[in-house]
Amino acid sequence: MFKKTFLIVILFSILSLILFSCSKDSPTKSSASNLFSVQFAGGYQMDKGWIILYNLTGDSAIAAKRVFYGDNSVNFGNIGATRASITKIDVYSGFGQFYIEITTNLDVPAGSWSFADNQELENKTVNISRFFPDDFYDYSVVSLPNIAHIFFGLSGSSDLNRTFYLNYLDEAGKFSAYSSVYNENSNTAFAGWVLNQDFPLDSSFVINLDKPMQTAMVITSRPIDIFVNGCYRGSNYTWYGQSFYVYSAGGVTPHFVHYSPDFPAQSYLLEGLMFGSNDSYYFRQKHNSLPSTLEISNAYLTYNYNQLLHQFENIAVVGTADQLNANWSYFGFNYDIYWTVYTGAQKQTIFMPVLPDSVIMDLTGTTILPFFQPGEVTLDDYDTAKNIDDIINMFFKSSVPPASKYQKYYNYSRSYTNLTETKKQKMIEKYLKK
Repeated sequence: MFKKTFLIVILFSILSLILFSCSKDSPTKSSASNLFSVQFAGGYQMDKGWIILYNLTGDSAIAAKRVFYGDNSVNFGNIGATRASITKIDVYSGFGQFYIEITTNLDVPAGSWSFADNQELENKTVNISRFFPDDFYDYSVVSLPNIAHIFFGLSGSSDLNRTFYLNYLDEAGKFSAYSSVYNENSNTAFAGWVLNQDFPLDSSFVINLDKPMQTAMVITSRPIDIFVNGCYRGSNYTWYGQSFYVYSAGGVTPHFVHYSPDFPAQSYLLEGLMFGSNDSYYFRQKHNSLPSTLEISNAYLTYNYNQLLHQFENIAVVGTADQLNANWSYFGFNYDIYWTVYTGAQKQTIFMPVLPDSVIMDLTGTTILPFFQPGEVTLDDYDTAKNIDDIINMFFKSSVPPASKYQKYYNYSRSYTNLTETKKQKMIEKYLKK
């Protein structure tokens, strides 16, 4: 099964972990356990995979267990230590290709871990017709639960019978949607929405965009290329994009935000992404009301890459962070591999652990891994975390929605090569998707 990806330009939110830290507390060692197990829950999907247990430094594999589609758990029992290094491998297939995602966490707490995805709907579509004041609109947004679609150039007073794939529903299995249109010359925008509708009893909906959107200015402490505002609804923190992402090449600090104060949301989500020649920074902040200013971290990092040993070295962080990761990739004829290694902030060298021969054979049909290309090193900083242990506990040992676990998040990423337009687009899809 090919893991679904969202074809959007305006989405944000990761739950990807991107990690690093400096000038923070040492790892917390409370709730220590010599037991180690992994649960797969909440719609987690893969064709097959592996969980591999390493020593703390990640240079020696202790045990490996294969995982098949439908498995609910993997239990290693008593591993004789409260900490370990852990590699998870997920294999997906689609379009005649295999996609292999390898994730390693070095020197982290053992105990009971849980991996979960948002439960996606299968083969569901929704038909939406929209009506708005007669005009030309430069941008148009249709925001469904946790995903937003943007369109350019819309004339007239209606947009009829547009079909969308529906991946999620709102709280209690209901359907909600938000839509907006924007005229750049007149700086006018209109919005409308439908809330808490039964689905799939009625999979066609009409949205009247008859509510003028309000405008506010938000000043960021650092320049931002792409700025987006959205909101969360309900206890599941379902995301809805309220406006079109604004792209300002070279970055700006004042941002005009269109929003709908009458839309029933519990918090606003403001996000921004800035590109350099070979680096970038991204922030995400939740606020109960739209703020007039946003403070963005100045943290960054530097490193060298050792081509002979295929590892990032001399990593130095300036500023505060919680965790860091480095990644590599291989794009082949039959399969692609993405490998990310997460560590605590004190690490100055990051490398890919050695995979057991049996795992390599299962993945590639040989006992030799292909040559990986270095990607980037990234630091992450959450306002509710102090180190990698806190992040593991937040995202792998807690069942509450990820968006409820923090108010502010920042990451800085330095790429091994310059950022091409293709790389920038991939970063937009990575950071700006829900």
